[in-house]
Amino acid sequence: MNNWDLYLLLRSLNNNKEIVTARKLNIQFEELESKRLRLTAITKEYVNDIFDIYFDYDVIRYTDSNLHFSKEDTEKFIEHLQARMQIGEAIYWGLFHKELNKIIGTLGLYHIDHKHSFASVGCILGKDYWRQGYMSEAFKKIIPFSFSKIKLHRIEAQMYIHHEASISLFEKLRFSREAKLRENFQIEWKQEDSYLYTLIKSDFNELQAFYK
Repeated sequence: MNNWDLYLLLRSLNNNKEIVTARKLNIQFEELESKRLRLTAITKEYVNDIFDIYFDYDVIRYTDSNLHFSKEDTEKFIEHLQARMQIGEAIYWGLFHKELNKIIGTLGLYHIDHKHSFASVGCILGKDYWRQGYMSEAFKKIIPFSFSKIKLHRIEAQMYIHHEASISLFEKLRFSREAKLRENFQIEWKQEDSYLYTLIKSDFNELQAFYK
């Protein structure tokens, strides 16, 4: 019996034979491929690549990721990602550059809500690869997979209101700015506002040609 089956059993017993109608999303990892990238599993095989990305303060400055100070930090980080994937609350990919033969960034769906069919999305890209279209290229594979295979209904992205690169990325991906969240991000030890961008299934259905 897996974790989800156990959860449904316990919930059913707790509700005194109430019929449980919750469903499980299809959180099954698949490797995806674009022109320049292979979206692959993040394993300790790539610890050096991941460390190089997360050791750079400029890269993680406006994110909720922690700076890595050692390869041990990175190994623990990879273990954490794998553990979250195993219990079905997240799914992560490494952006493997086919020509350079290395991972240049990461992209993940997390805070996956099985009952309400939504997830948050986050991404990190090594500084040497900024403004070259890599993240847009990756998202054009991840977004269709998220709606068609995982069966999400809604994807959310939060970003610091002055992080122009992230704002530009999600607007190019046709996400809608849904809200301004007050002082919910801590940036350099100061509480800052963020924007919430979203894409829902009906939006995606109208953007099929864009995401091909």
